Amino acid sequence: MSSLVNQLSSSAMSEEGEAFVYAWCLRSSTLFPYVLDAAIQLGLFDILAKAGPDAPLSSYQIASQLHANNRDAPSLVERLYGLALPGKAFVLDENGGTLASFSMNNAKMEVWQHLKDFVLEGGNLFEKVHGMPIYQYMSLNTERARKFDTSMTNLSKIIVKKVLDS
Repeated sequence: MSSLVNQLSSSAMSEEGEAFVYAWCLRSSTLFPYVLDAAIQLGLFDILAKAGPDAPLSSYQIASQLHANNRDAPSLVERLYGLALPGKAFVLDENGGTLASFSMNNAKMEVWQHLKDFVLEGGNLFEKVHGMPIYQYMSLNTERARKFDTSMTNLSKIIVKKVLDS
């Protein structure tokens, strides 16, 4: 977000205008997790990684690999010109680690919608919202538990590699 603000701020804009643009970026940033989840689910990071770091792919080339039935898919994908460094965190690394398994779900969203309550009252927000600890909640659904375990395993692989490399 800050790079967008910096780009917009570099033009002749008043301080009030800059503040408004920054506020708009902050307010609209709630959409980013959904866009990121869609990109992960569609495999866009994998498509870009397979093409290589210097291979500019058009939105049509990317959409053709999605096998979408939507003729507007290329315009929805827009143009992606290569996998940026942060995007590599969403592709399996050489140790099998990836952040792609961390996805949005209703249980998480419901907790974040009560952040104000946590600030005012404290305590364990997940338990307050769902009536039980997170691990108990996860155990009620084997698929949800598997995804959670996979996410934690993938994160551990990334962290251990970074610790060992430093």
